[in-house]
Amino acid sequence: MATPAMDGNALASGLWEAAKAGSTAEAGRLLDEGAPVNWKNAAAHGRTALIMAAWRCRRDMAELLLDRGADLEAKDRVSRARLLF
Repeated sequence: MATPAMDGNALASGLWEAAKAGSTAEAGRLLDEGAPVNWKNAAAHGRTALIMAAWRCRRDMAELLLDRGADLEAKDRVSRARLLF
């Protein structure tokens, strides 16, 4: 049985959670399905998956997201670029 298609918000949220957990395989699958790589999670101060990966020291995840077009200069809701911390 095929997995039902996910909507854009579910893909984005799933990617963000995969970045948080460091699950590069899941992140790659979600990106292949069309997850928006630069989505900002409003419930987490506007952080992107890349910001979360960097904050959690998930280097492999950060590299995957950058390879897929993540914005290296992304900032959270208070205009801090977490990649600098």
